[in-house]
Amino acid sequence: QQPVFTQQSPQQFAQPPVPPVFTQQPSLQPPQQPLPIYQTGPIATLRQDGVVTFQVYSTKPAQLLTAVIEGTNYVTTNISPTSILPNQTTNVTVVFGPLALPSGVNYRIIVTARVDSEIVQFPVYVSTS
Repeated sequence: QQPVFTQQSPQQFAQPPVPPVFTQQPSLQPPQQPLPIYQTGPIATLRQDGVVTFQVYSTKPAQLLTAVIEGTNYVTTNISPTSILPNQTTNVTVVFGPLALPSGVNYRIIVTARVDSEIVQFPVYVSTS
């Protein structure tokens, strides 16, 4: 027994023409703004003792709050300095404590900062030594 297929005439599915819409629709997502604070300089080295020093640049005064090594349970608030002055490069040292991570692997550290009244997370790229 073969299934029966009926041919539908194309007129049954014709849609009335849609008038063009000239009104600007609100965007569901705001355009991606560049982060006001970010890593500069080379990829930082994350030592086995859990210390990493990297450079950041901020366009506004910022407060560094926490750092987490992405994909791990290593989190710290041991960050120095925590206050970042605007429009200059600042060397930042983060201490996680002794690490059990393989050497020669690249990781991202996600740093949470307060910039003005906004909480911003920015990546810091590191390689384990």
